Amino acid sequence: MHLDDLQEKVDRTVQGLQRTNKRFDSIAVRGASGIVVGAPVSLALGKPLLIVRKPDEQCHNRDHRVVNWRNAGECAIFLDDFITRGDTFGHVVSAIQQHTQATIKWGYMYDDYSKHWFSARDY
Repeated sequence: MHLDDLQEKVDRTVQGLQRTNKRFDSIAVRGASGIVVGAPVSLALGKPLLIVRKPDEQCHNRDHRVVNWRNAGECAIFLDDFITRGDTFGHVVSAIQQHTQATIKWGYMYDDYSKHWFSARDY
C-alpha cells in the first residue's frame, strides 16, 4: 500500500459507500492497511470501526478477537484493498459471527477500481 495516495483512496471509498443502498452499521477491517484506510473512512461516515485481529496475533485480551465488538450493530461490511481467494474475508466473517451479533453480507475493495463490491455468497 502506498500512502502517497491515501487521501484519494479514503475520499473515493467514502463516496462509494455513501452512494450505496446497502445498509450497514459498522466497518470491519484487518491488518495495518485496513486500519490506515478504515479509520478515516469510519470517522467520515460516522460508523464504528471493528478491527479483526489475525489468529496468531498476540494481544492483551485473547478473548476478544474483534476490537470494538460491542459497537458492531447488526450488519457490518468488510473493507479491504483487494481479494483473491477470499481467505482473509472468510476469517473476518467467522470472527465477526463468533464475537459479535453482526453479520457480514458485503465487502468493499478500495484498491480495485473495476469492481468495488463483493458478496459473502461469492466466497
